[in-house]
Amino acid sequence: MSQKVLLVPGMLSPRALLCPLKRALEADGHEVHLFKSWPTITVLQYRDLLRQLRDEGPAVVIGHSLGGFITVLAAERRPELFVAVIGLDPAINGRKVELGVPYFEARGVASRLLHVDRADAFRAWTWHGSVPLEPGVIRWVRELLRR
Repeated sequence: MSQKVLLVPGMLSPRALLCPLKRALEADGHEVHLFKSWPTITVLQYRDLLRQLRDEGPAVVIGHSLGGFITVLAAERRPELFVAVIGLDPAINGRKVELGVPYFEARGVASRLLHVDRADAFRAWTWHGSVPLEPGVIRWVRELLRR
């Protein structure tokens, strides 16, 4: 089943970091969009993310690092704009995430060492900045969207 997907990069991360994931999801037939704003100041990007989802319609939103944090905050407030949320090593440490939509999380090595990952998190053997590039993470996201 084809999904609408919105990718939200981490703070100061180039959008190119999400391009391998974007290409893989497009190859699977998904309609993939990149976040139009830039995650640097949480309050402004939170507003921008909600505006983009209102304009483009509900989507599976995949956020890396600060982009994952912004996505969780927005989904807590306006779950009707989200189909699901996937956090790629989101900047959420020790906080239990409970949303009105399905939530999935992949964590890199550092998060596991600091014990901030969820028991059901996908565990990647890579560092924070490269979690979206890790082939196992890309396969895991593709599989989630096939469900």
